[in-house]
Amino acid sequence: MTGGNLRQRRGKQASEKNATLKKDESAGTELDPIDQLRNAQQKLMMSHQRTVDLHTAWRAQMFRISLLIIFVTMHQFQSPISTCIADIKESNEAAGKSGETIISGLKAVKLIFTESFCELLGVIIASLLSYFLALSKDSPLELDAWPYVASSAFVPPLLGFYFHS
Repeated sequence: MTGGNLRQRRGKQASEKNATLKKDESAGTELDPIDQLRNAQQKLMMSHQRTVDLHTAWRAQMFRISLLIIFVTMHQFQSPISTCIADIKESNEAAGKSGETIISGLKAVKLIFTESFCELLGVIIASLLSYFLALSKDSPLELDAWPYVASSAFVPPLLGFYFHS
């Protein structure tokens, strides 16, 4: 046994024999340029169709994940709302006992909105991205579609509100 045979991949000799057979077969029949062009075009069309199928499958999977993300953001949205409502109720009970003014109506809505504004923007962004993925499943999506542009435009304000609140 020689060192060259040990390093050779399994089945390499068979593939080399097949390659020499193909060379011998193709040596007798040369394809004219028109046939070569047609073969290349067919291969290109098959590759394009496989790419489109893969893109469609990825878009469908991303849409399913985006629905899950909407539910997660909705859950995150309700958490500060319920905490703020509980704090308002507690504050109103304490204010009622001590004779101070209670928080009611529009002031309570304003407090709830300011406490959960970041989470509301998160729900809006997730919904817009999900809507973007749900748009026409047969045509390719462009990144200049209004739901994508709007959701991308909401990200910097969301980060600003998150870090400054």
